[in-house]
Amino acid sequence: MKNNYIFFGLIFILCSCHHIDDTQYKKMYFEDFKNKDVITSKEIKGQELTKEISESVHQKITQTVQSKKEKIETKLIEKSGKTKKRKIKIGELTIESDTMTFNKETSVAVFIGNVKLKAQGVNLFCDQLQSINYRDNAEAIGNVKINYPKQKVKITCKKVRYNKSMSKIEAYENVIAEKILDNNEKINLYADEIKYDVETGEIIASKVDKKVKIKLKDIVAFSDRVIYNELTEELELTGNPFARKNDSIFISSKINIDITKMIIKLQENIWAKLFYGDFEDIKKEVSIDKNSN
Repeated sequence: MKNNYIFFGLIFILCSCHHIDDTQYKKMYFEDFKNKDVITSKEIKGQELTKEISESVHQKITQTVQSKKEKIETKLIEKSGKTKKRKIKIGELTIESDTMTFNKETSVAVFIGNVKLKAQGVNLFCDQLQSINYRDNAEAIGNVKINYPKQKVKITCKKVRYNKSMSKIEAYENVIAEKILDNNEKINLYADEIKYDVETGEIIASKVDKKVKIKLKDIVAFSDRVIYNELTEELELTGNPFARKNDSIFISSKINIDITKMIIKLQENIWAKLFYGDFEDIKKEVSIDKNSN
């Protein structure tokens, strides 16, 4: 019994001797807080810190919502089949020419001789340009050359009508459109009429008298209508299309050409004639397979 009293007495003495120093842990906490790069208590007050955290959280939530909104809108556009558009800004148009006349009754200005129309995103050269408001729309005639440096598109023809400050053009008579791809290969379209929409990235070539001609590396094709989309990098040929790759010939109701993979897709009423340069080697391989069986 006496031993038990002694044991409890020792425990009581030890507990009374041990004191938990709260100030020590408090000091350690605030030292750790000060060492952080985010912010110190001396630099900003509690109210300002709360405001900054609130604004930061609000910004992150806004960014997340905006990102999800953009993804949803992209999916909806893809499902609906609507044409994708890119934001294109053509700078202010300026014109130089040898002479200029202005009709007060019709308000038509005519620029004649060595006409140069320039802007941040496009350059146009022609013999004559006439318009009521050349910044919005006009008609260029004679030796027309248009260059879109950023899109790597060049168009030459005899006549051009443009609107929306050169973001949409319609080219007529002996039109040649050249598109330089990312791998420096070229697509050349030869047509009676070509329309180019910079926002959608579509070049639409149409037949009036002659079929549209396409040249791409070792592919030559002809069709009544051709649509090239810069965003999808695909050619669509309709209206009795005909394509030749080296010595192989392809005919169908519709032909699609994947520019990046150089794949020709045929749809409906397909007729194809294939030629192989190494035909003798193929025959040898076939005969070896037969003998082995």
